[in-house]
Amino acid sequence: MRILLAFLGSIYLIIEGQHKPAMVIIQQKNFYVSLVFSFFIAMVLLKIIHYISINLDKGWDWKRRPVLRLVLQVVFGFFVVLYLNLLLVKGVFHLLDADFKKSGYMLVEFPKVKWMLGTMNFLYWIKALAPGLLSWKHFKSRLDASPPSISQERARGREIDSEAALKDGIEGIIGKLGNKTKHISLDEIACIKCESRSGYVYLKNNAVFNIDYRTQDLVDVLDPTRFYQTNRGIIFSLDVIESYRRDKKEGVLILKEEINPEVSKIVSRERFREFKAAFDRKMQA
Repeated sequence: MRILLAFLGSIYLIIEGQHKPAMVIIQQKNFYVSLVFSFFIAMVLLKIIHYISINLDKGWDWKRRPVLRLVLQVVFGFFVVLYLNLLLVKGVFHLLDADFKKSGYMLVEFPKVKWMLGTMNFLYWIKALAPGLLSWKHFKSRLDASPPSISQERARGREIDSEAALKDGIEGIIGKLGNKTKHISLDEIACIKCESRSGYVYLKNNAVFNIDYRTQDLVDVLDPTRFYQTNRGIIFSLDVIESYRRDKKEGVLILKEEINPEVSKIVSRERFREFKAAFDRKMQA
């Protein structure tokens, strides 16, 4: 997705605002030179925004510290990245032996870059508050959703399937993507987020599936030596937790580097002591 955004954004920056038709512009040699450098800069900036956002998620969660997180996101995710963009662009002009001041970059392209960076930071905010909302899988599942006129009957059918799967001796859970179902092994699960009778299961390979389970139903059947409920509606596999730290009376999970489910990493204060004991037992096993 970042590659596509970088490519389309680069073309937009080059073509938008030009007096010549787009077909004439793309036939010029300097168009492709500009495209290569613009694409490179865009990829670097998107990667930096992603890295900043992911690391801020670990210590300054949007839901727990919204004001501080907003300030940090604006400073590091927008202004710092905007400054890095200027350095990179000036470096390209220097490399091509071109005059940056006479190029008109600050008047034409720079405002567009600010708008794009602001949009990317906004999307990361949406992604953090509504996990899976911007994913293709979520979009496809909405396209494939059942018609409202029979939704209640099908929902009841899904509940029966899910309850039966739990009663059969929990070796996995049922995940759904549109009209397709998948049996998900417990070894694949990084964490589960439940909301009433629905939610998401996040896999260790960062895939996301819809589920139809209640939190308590899962807690009752999942192996407590492998899974632990860290917060209301959130269950983590202990396999994906690298360590944890204290934050006042709560805990904050530090996950393994390749694992990044878009859920709260907070261990509530009433669950922290039991979580610590479960995690320590896991590490000693």
